[in-house]
Parts: sequence; C-alpha cells; structure tokens
Amino acid sequence: MTKTEELLEKISKQINSLNIAWYIKEEVIASLRYLHWYKLKNIEKNMDSFCEYLIFLNNQNTEKIDNLCTGKWDKKESSPKELNYFFAPEKKLSKEKEKLYNKKLSENGYELLTLIQWIKWVLILSIDEFCNASKTRMDIHNMLMKREKKNTK
Repeated sequence: MTKTEELLEKISKQINSLNIAWYIKEEVIASLRYLHWYKLKNIEKNMDSFCEYLIFLNNQNTEKIDNLCTGKWDKKESSPKELNYFFAPEKKLSKEKEKLYNKKLSENGYELLTLIQWIKWVLILSIDEFCNASKTRMDIHNMLMKREKKNTK
C-alpha cells in the first residue's frame, strides 16, 4: 500500500465515522481518491475543520429536506429510498417521523435530486479549498463558519 493510499484510508475512516448522509460520505471519498499525497496531507492537517464543514453541509441538507413540500408525485409507484443515504439528522428519528421523511423523499424525487446535485457541487468546490489550504484560507474559513453558526442560533 502506498503512502497516498494509507493516508486516504485514514481520512476515509474519519469521514465514515461522521453522522452525515451516506451520499455525502461517498462523494467526499470518491473525490479524495483523485488527489495527490500533498493535497491529502493538507486535508489531514485541517481534518477537524473539514469534518466540521461536512457536518455543516449535512445540516444544510437536513434543513432542505425538512423544507421539501409534501406534494403529490405523478408516478403511481415510486421506488423506496434508503433514508440514511439521503438524510442524517442530529437526533434519532421515531418510527413515525421516519415514515414521514420516507414519504417526503418518495414524493419529491426531482427536488431531492436537485438538492443532492447542489450539495455535491458545493462539496467539490470546498474540497478544492481544503486541498490548497493555506493558514490564511483556513482562518477565513473558520471565521465564516463561526459567523454562520452564530446566525443559525
């Protein structure tokens, strides 16, 4: 195993341990596979901020899913969707809430696809920022994240 593969595996384990939607985990790990060792090293160096940012993206995803309408889906039968693939709330869901979210996801297929594409796009741009992370960039990132947390409270 090369040192790049070892570093990728170490980072992947940390990402997989996060309570975030599976599609976000998959997208991050798939994107990181194409990076050189020195870029992965930058991500590792800023891993706490990177994980915090992934959780922030997951929270954005959760908020957007919460805001999906419960309109009618034209299809008579929609395929069941694995809830934890699309959605990872901070708190455990009751069975009733889980059914509600499954219904929401099934009835809003187009909106869900649009949301996922948006999150993936933001994620790819963010990974690039973390790969080229200078101290100044990370300070700016941390300042913006603190401001965002303050605004959401």
